[in-house]
Amino acid sequence: MAGQITQANGIASDSSGNIYLTGRASGNLDGQVLTGTQDLFVTKYDSGGNKQWTRLLGAAGISTTAYGVTSDGSGNLYTVGTTAGSLDGQTLTGTQDLFVVKYR
Repeated sequence: MAGQITQANGIASDSSGNIYLTGRASGNLDGQVLTGTQDLFVTKYDSGGNKQWTRLLGAAGISTTAYGVTSDGSGNLYTVGTTAGSLDGQTLTGTQDLFVVKYR
């Protein structure tokens, strides 16, 4: 769709050579449906550069952006960023809140 953006803000790798990108998207991405005006995305690529999956997470009608991503030795993935709404069952306490999301 015209006018949509997908912007990567962070990149990380894990001990298996997988690569993770995170950032924001303003439209549906890789079969994932946009919830807010902008949702955070995380995309995993294997060590050969093949896309494995994409996840979007957002809150209705607002902007959520991830700025960083990292992995740990147990296979967990973490993204950090800001949101202007209640995200993933948590209540917004300011005009923008910080979040950390864990993926397994």
